[in-house]
Amino acid sequence: WKANPEFVLVEETLEPPHDPKFMYECTRPDGVVARGELCRSRKDAKHAALENVLALPAFNGEASSGMASGSGASQEPGLVLHNLQHASIEHHQVPVEQQQQQQQQLHFEQNRKQEQQKEEQEHDNLLKSPNKYFFDVVYSAECKGFVDHEVQDLLIACEVAPSAHGLLQVQSIHKVKTESDWQRDRLLEWEHHIRKLQTRAEDQQFPKPSWRLQEGSSPREQREREEVWWHLLSISSRRPEQSKVWTAPIFHGCPSIGVAESIFRSGFATNVQRTSGWFGEGVYMSTSGTYGSRYALQMKDFWDCPGQTGVIVAGKVAFCEVYPVTQADNKDPLRPMQPGLKGKRIAGAPGASGCDAHFVCVRRHPPNDDHSNFTYHACEEGFRPDGTELVVNQEVQLLPQYIVCFKVQNDDRLCRQVRMAAETWGRSLCSLAASASLPTSTNATSDVKPACTSGTRNYKNDLQTIVASLLKRPVKDGDIVYTERTE
Repeated sequence: WKANPEFVLVEETLEPPHDPKFMYECTRPDGVVARGELCRSRKDAKHAALENVLALPAFNGEASSGMASGSGASQEPGLVLHNLQHASIEHHQVPVEQQQQQQQQLHFEQNRKQEQQKEEQEHDNLLKSPNKYFFDVVYSAECKGFVDHEVQDLLIACEVAPSAHGLLQVQSIHKVKTESDWQRDRLLEWEHHIRKLQTRAEDQQFPKPSWRLQEGSSPREQREREEVWWHLLSISSRRPEQSKVWTAPIFHGCPSIGVAESIFRSGFATNVQRTSGWFGEGVYMSTSGTYGSRYALQMKDFWDCPGQTGVIVAGKVAFCEVYPVTQADNKDPLRPMQPGLKGKRIAGAPGASGCDAHFVCVRRHPPNDDHSNFTYHACEEGFRPDGTELVVNQEVQLLPQYIVCFKVQNDDRLCRQVRMAAETWGRSLCSLAASASLPTSTNATSDVKPACTSGTRNYKNDLQTIVASLLKRPVKDGDIVYTERTE
């Protein structure tokens, strides 16, 4: 065919921090249509649709349309002449099925090359400057100059954060013009909502959170919630006029400049899918610039994406009461990767009444039967976080201000070092031993000394991980039996 096949995105699922999945529909120039399977990247989804549509037979008279010889006469592509002087056309004519296979292979390779060229072009266009009529360039890596303290904070959050030094480089920062209609209207809405939050906090009849006084929680669980809550407050600041309202910096990765600009035009709600995520139903952000970059790199950590570029929308969030999410919110404390707040509304957890956001400190977990890549879950008790997730109930709580364009340095050696540190930093000895080599015995007993972890729950989580690896399936009730013993 002289024309290229057309691709249409028919399904897209993105449930942070779950994996994104895509499905495309491919239409051949002869009108044949087929859909592919759900894949974890757009490229694989398009290839799946292309393979399916090429496997279908062509309509009569269409298979060789557009293929002609130099003189204009129709020429059969499967017709091969090894020696025009000593061979006949009929003797060397390739069977019809083999012709179709050759055509399919040829078109597949051509479209694959075109797809690669298109992705390279999109990659080159990813960091094109935003619309100059609505954004001002406040920082550029090519011509560094004086920047104000807010821009300096953005540079520190992206370039000086743990593991990011020397590997993550900010290319440019663009600030939305305050006199633009976008920002003026959004700023008025944000200030109005802040006053509403202050009114609710002062209203004695409005529900107030009671997670600090929750019955049935142990002192250690209470301490863990307070640590998560304090982590957020340590990077937040009070409003001068509204003392009950806090503000904090937020980061959200975007696949392109166009998506980032649309957030400023129409808001987060129309661009960031409101999902029933692991830590509550709402719009997900992060208070960590490096963790927010995952959403710009197809849910991959930046040290796994050398040479790639991305875009982050940075701004502020306003909140009054926050519910700190911990492992205690899971349905089963022995299953740390089965979040208990999935699909629940904000303030729907016990003790969270009156909260306008959920906040969780997360740790990185290796792939498992449910997820093919690394995922992030609530920290085990006493562990320091690898990142944070902030879930807000209303979009008006978010105020986008900057577009940050970054690039991951193409340094394989440094990426390997950072990756190794990410996989081993802060892990218990049991977890490292389980990932390095599994024990040969299938008897999981509770006699193993728990000195390798910081608490009983952490020890049980490690034991549960080892047993699941041995059984090659998730742990079920009855697989591990714990008994109390006094010595």
